[in-house]
Amino acid sequence: MRHDAEGKFLHARGPLRFLGSEADFGSAKFVVIGAPLDVTGTFRSGYRDGPTAIRVVSSQLETYSFRYSLDADEVPIHDIGDLNVGFDVNQGVKIVEDTVAQVRSSAKIPLVLGGEHTITFGSFMGSGADKIVVFDAHLDLRDEYQGMALSHATWLRRLSEKVDPNRILIIGGRATSSEEMASKPDDVRILRSADPRPLGDELVKWVSDAKSCYLSVDMDFFDPAYAPGVGNPEPEGFSPSDFFDLLSLIKKPTVLGADVCEVIPTLDPSGITSILASKVLLELVSLVSSKDFAQGHSSV
Repeated sequence: MRHDAEGKFLHARGPLRFLGSEADFGSAKFVVIGAPLDVTGTFRSGYRDGPTAIRVVSSQLETYSFRYSLDADEVPIHDIGDLNVGFDVNQGVKIVEDTVAQVRSSAKIPLVLGGEHTITFGSFMGSGADKIVVFDAHLDLRDEYQGMALSHATWLRRLSEKVDPNRILIIGGRATSSEEMASKPDDVRILRSADPRPLGDELVKWVSDAKSCYLSVDMDFFDPAYAPGVGNPEPEGFSPSDFFDLLSLIKKPTVLGADVCEVIPTLDPSGITSILASKVLLELVSLVSSKDFAQGHSSV
């Protein structure tokens, strides 16, 4: 995806900015990308409105992180707006991949706002990261679903066919089928919701030999009590504190990108799902910008 001299990406639109970010593209450390793909949802739709909702509530969040003693308001962030991903899932994913690759070519860290989880296929491929950590209630490893080869229920299966499956870690899995379990790639690592907690030691061990990683958060990773506004809510999920504790452990590998997906604002009347999604990105920005993260990376 090309951009002009002012950093305005083709196919991008929208004046609303995450955290009211005002940095230009050249000076930014992070680049926010809206990817409102809403094509393959199989239960409830409305993912296209997720990026806007996340941006709207972000303007009301306090930006200081007690975990990292850092104010994200001081971190340069550029928001390019929403991509015109259209209604063809393959084309939309390719647009996301090309855009993320362009951002990475300028040594920026892309933060992608979904949209359905299928966009992560393109975002991870465009990031060039070594490993991917997926926080999700679902495995998304079906070979096909309702006649679709590429969808929000199959994208990770397609990714496992493009990259070595041992580069994939799923945290929070608790919703699957016997067919999916029987056919999933053996080398995909899964830390289940029912596994003994904390899972931090397993996560640290898995990322310890990674040169870089990409983080993807499907909001149904969280228990519906904390994130009701999602397409496929699943009981026995994680709490926000569970997640932020795990996130704080990812200090050694360089984070080359991240996304937050599957917010449906029309199913989120109180706005708490959008607020939590925005807080996830805020804490991620704080982690990657913190002194502890920099020290961890220096030892790689």
